Amino acid sequence: MTADRFVGGLREDTRARTWLGYAVALDRSPRKDDARVRELLRPVLSGDEFGAQAWKAMAGWSQVLERAVGEDRRWTEVGVWECVRLSWAHAREQGRCVVQAQDLARRAVFEWWGRQRVVDVSALLSPALTPVGSCSSPAEWAQQEYRQLWAAFVERWCGRLEEEFASQRTGGEDEQLLMVADWPLPHRGDLAYLSQFRQVGPAVPAGLREEEYGRNRKRHAVVLAVPRYAVEHAVADEDRPRWGQATVLTAGDVLDIAAPEAARAAAESATRVMLRTVYPHLPEDVATDGKRPQASAQVRAARADQRAARPDISDTHWAQQRERDVRRQWRHAFGEGVWAWVPDDTASGPAAAQLQGLADHHYSWRIVRLDVEAGPRTDEVLVSLYGLLTGWDARRRILTFAPQHGHRPIQVPAHRIVAMTGDRERRGRREAPMWEPYAPPRRW
Repeated sequence: MTADRFVGGLREDTRARTWLGYAVALDRSPRKDDARVRELLRPVLSGDEFGAQAWKAMAGWSQVLERAVGEDRRWTEVGVWECVRLSWAHAREQGRCVVQAQDLARRAVFEWWGRQRVVDVSALLSPALTPVGSCSSPAEWAQQEYRQLWAAFVERWCGRLEEEFASQRTGGEDEQLLMVADWPLPHRGDLAYLSQFRQVGPAVPAGLREEEYGRNRKRHAVVLAVPRYAVEHAVADEDRPRWGQATVLTAGDVLDIAAPEAARAAAESATRVMLRTVYPHLPEDVATDGKRPQASAQVRAARADQRAARPDISDTHWAQQRERDVRRQWRHAFGEGVWAWVPDDTASGPAAAQLQGLADHHYSWRIVRLDVEAGPRTDEVLVSLYGLLTGWDARRRILTFAPQHGHRPIQVPAHRIVAMTGDRERRGRREAPMWEPYAPPRRW
């Protein structure tokens, strides 16, 4: 009866059509309640006592819907719902969260319909959402109220979209870890639905993705907690590459939803194991080293090998007139990979001052090889990372290092660093890998 009165009101309404009226008609349309009404009537249709009445109610509801389609079609010509839906879907396909998707949809709606000026205050809905005391004039209050109403409509519509996507998941189904080594997925429309599932752990650098027309885009690897049916579907679609490159998908452990706390801890541990196969250095591993960590025996032994293998090239000279040439030759040897910088095992050595001099004069485009200790303390391994030297904090003894292909810089503490040097054979960014296993030095 309420829906019938609303449809009749649309037919009898003689007011001028406003943009706000379009939003009201879409928000209150009986079509959004169609599935709920039929769900309530379905169990009663086959009953003996109320079956005939239920069928009559179903027929009446169908007539109301037919009238609604004819009456509110003129209200939907502007495509407000399509604007919200497409903006929300575009944000979710790019891996944005719920709040970011809603914000993008709100800005898209305001761009097209939110700039209209209110000429009739009585056309606004009641009760008002904007306090009167916060505005200096009725016109300012009307504009703020107008924007508040649009924001409320967009929030409600985005909430319906989120509920619809959440309802697609099978209730009580076990979740499984899925590592996507090509994140985000704007280029894979068939896998865009993966962006709705929660991410476990950080995103790590995963190299460079080649796209059409010779363009390149950096990519990351993330681990998602995905229902098992979605994992099977995604892995089955892996055989269809885009632009000659497939999205690398790796299925992991199955999470036990019956024990959420234990499943969360197991998921975080398994996630770190999976991410280390893509990029071995994780900030979470460094965070567990403690407040005043010291270099491990493995690191100190590797540093001793590096010092023994590097040539005797000094950064100082006894003659002041030769000092500049000697330091230039020393920096050149570092950039060519002949001389390696090795941290001191104690805080009183000259290595910190040497690194400050290298960081101040090193070309930002030259690739360096950073030998570090990666992994947790219980399972550490030496690896070589390739990227750019971007800074050195002598007080905190932390080196800032940007991985290959323009990824976000990471911080590496000195107690995990074995050595750092240039690479004469692989100077260009495309020639060096993201990382490789550590190889002992050879004498020059």
